[in-house]
Amino acid sequence: AWPGICLDGDGRVYKVPLYELDRLKDYSHLTSVAIAPIGDLLKKERFAFSDLMKIMDRLLAFDGCPWDREQTHKTLAPYLIEEAYEAIDAINEDDPSGLCEELGDVLYQIVFHAHLGEDHGEFSTGDMITGLCQKIIRRHPHVFGDLHCDTADEVKAVWDAAKAKEKAYTTPYDKLDRIARALPALMRAAKVIKALDSYQLPDASRGDDIGEALYALAAKAYREHIDPEGALTEAVERRILQARRMDDLTARAGQNASAMTRDELLRFWEEAGKSS
Repeated sequence: AWPGICLDGDGRVYKVPLYELDRLKDYSHLTSVAIAPIGDLLKKERFAFSDLMKIMDRLLAFDGCPWDREQTHKTLAPYLIEEAYEAIDAINEDDPSGLCEELGDVLYQIVFHAHLGEDHGEFSTGDMITGLCQKIIRRHPHVFGDLHCDTADEVKAVWDAAKAKEKAYTTPYDKLDRIARALPALMRAAKVIKALDSYQLPDASRGDDIGEALYALAAKAYREHIDPEGALTEAVERRILQARRMDDLTARAGQNASAMTRDELLRFWEEAGKSS
């Protein structure tokens, strides 16, 4: 059943499934109940953020979607990452329509987590939005305060200083330990190297294993002002493009890659690489 929104005389607002309305104990003659009919949503052609919240309410209701009701913050985590990367793909492909859709998917994941937080008494959507607004205002004293900034670099310095103050970094470990572990390894390495550099600590790798070699490359990229994650992504895309060009070359030659020898494949691969 569509959840009801209860408003008590003392101003307390809370959600309750319709089947529990007659079981409530802490209500009075001042209690009001608002019920949003699902039919209104089915008739709509355009929706607002409040409609998305209602849809999420319906999905997580006791008779809603069985799959949605089983989800937790942890089980949903991979989808949040996946949707974010799909949005980035749309940005890189300069696809506004695709970006609109993918950002909607990211928003859905955020709303899903917000509802789970509210349903489990961890935090409310209002808490999330309030915290975000406070952070943005706090980190933009040049807009909402008396500080003056003329350049983007000055703004970034103000942001970094405000963030460091909020996080209460007191040692190098404090700063490094708060770099998200879920980041892709190269991206995380770049952030670690930048943090070490701010303390003027060496970034040289130790040993000759693969991990240390990759770390050394990330440090080299940092010193040359190159994003290692982006550089590796570009290299991977070049190989994919080379493979596509090799397919074109073999097709024009009337050859089937699966029936070719390694030397023949290598010849086409190297030829494709000349123009990639």
